Amino acid sequence: PLLVKYQCEFAAEAFEHTPDPSRAQATLESAREAGNVYLLWTVGGAPVSMAAVRPPAAGVSRIGPVYTAPEVRGRRSAIVAEVGSPARGAASRARR
Repeated sequence: PLLVKYQCEFAAEAFEHTPDPSRAQATLESAREAGNVYLLWTVGGAPVSMAAVRPPAAGVSRIGPVYTAPEVRGRRSAIVAEVGSPARGAASRARR
């Protein structure tokens, strides 16, 4: 449910439309089937950000979408740095 909420909030901000939670759920399910992994970043045990790590394509690591709740933005969330290292490793392995 939290990923659906974050996916809807991301879509509303990024694409400026009213998101449909059932479409967000379907998007998340399709992403999982494609091998994407969604990670949550927590602060004090409460989730504040999400990031998707996608399988490498043509040897390039891919991260996104990334979403941080507005009330905690600007606090130097480290989610992209945290997911970047494994994504780079996967891309490196894919190039071999």
